[in-house]
Amino acid sequence: MKNVKEDKVAVNVVKKWLRKGNISRCMRDLLPSSNLNLIERERVAVLIHRIVRWKRWYDFLMDCYDLKKSPENYVKIAKNEINVDYKKAEENIPKEKYIAIRQSFSDFMAKIVKNYPEFVKHLNKEAKTTLCVNFNKSNRAEVIEMLKKEGLNAKKSLLETSLITESRARYSQVVKKGFAHVQDESSQLVAKITSMLGNKILDYCAGNGGKTLAMASITKNNAIIYVHDENKDRLKTLEKRAILYNAKIFPMDESEKYDVVLVDAPCTGVGAARRNPEAKYINSLNNFPEKQLEILKNASNFVKKYLIYSICSFIPEETMVVEKLNEFKKINFELDGLKKMKSGFFTWLPEGDILFMSILKRK
Repeated sequence: MKNVKEDKVAVNVVKKWLRKGNISRCMRDLLPSSNLNLIERERVAVLIHRIVRWKRWYDFLMDCYDLKKSPENYVKIAKNEINVDYKKAEENIPKEKYIAIRQSFSDFMAKIVKNYPEFVKHLNKEAKTTLCVNFNKSNRAEVIEMLKKEGLNAKKSLLETSLITESRARYSQVVKKGFAHVQDESSQLVAKITSMLGNKILDYCAGNGGKTLAMASITKNNAIIYVHDENKDRLKTLEKRAILYNAKIFPMDESEKYDVVLVDAPCTGVGAARRNPEAKYINSLNNFPEKQLEILKNASNFVKKYLIYSICSFIPEETMVVEKLNEFKKINFELDGLKKMKSGFFTWLPEGDILFMSILKRK
């Protein structure tokens, strides 16, 4: 059904994105001031994500039918309001370009995902909103009831901390008051594994603290969790979130060693393409493997027992950096939701991002 008001906002967002890129920023700039309610804004966000997710395929369709690549036509084709013969268009795709065009990846990424065909369909799904329940303030049953009172549906997912809910829940009182936070279930799995391996934990690339808060919840503050990040502004944000969350955290002490050190390293982010479909169109590694190795080497100085390397990527150059840490050995880990690979594991949860993690033990 056509909604003129929503379509107009979507067109404006797409117009800005085509000029400047960074769809997340474009939506943050335009959606809050759009005069749409939350439900309407979320519908627009889903529509825009669909356009970004399938842009290369949409471009090909518009080339086939001699259509102008205008913001209006992207919106129309995403809503099936333009009559095109998809099957006939598919027949015109050169064989060597089929994955890149039909599944809408950059040529660089198409060469990689052809080795992981099971990932392609997963990455082209719209991500569901997942919450991590804060066990220091509540439990899953109570949070489900809180959401229900706000008119929001929620259901339990695989991990004991996780709930699948509506996207509007990110603005709920449950999140605002620290009874839960928005976090992908695969990230919660990494936090769970980290918290299983030791009581004195260092989150070395803590950032805004998603995994830190998850570990504080999972352990009910019984683990001693230390945090570090090169970006001090992020650590300040984490400190504020920890107070709201009733989470006990401590700044890293460089004179100490820790039972387990988690390195959730910066990466290309291709494993999180469901939530950020622009990641499908990267054309290079941007020196990420070199940065990841440098961070791992620095973090290894503080490891007493275990070092965990985690990235939301499956690109071999990023997953293989752990092979260069000769003072550690890889260990196997049996847990549902993990898929064994050469250098570690991929997370494999129905609604989770594709994360890679390697569990290393000091020799």
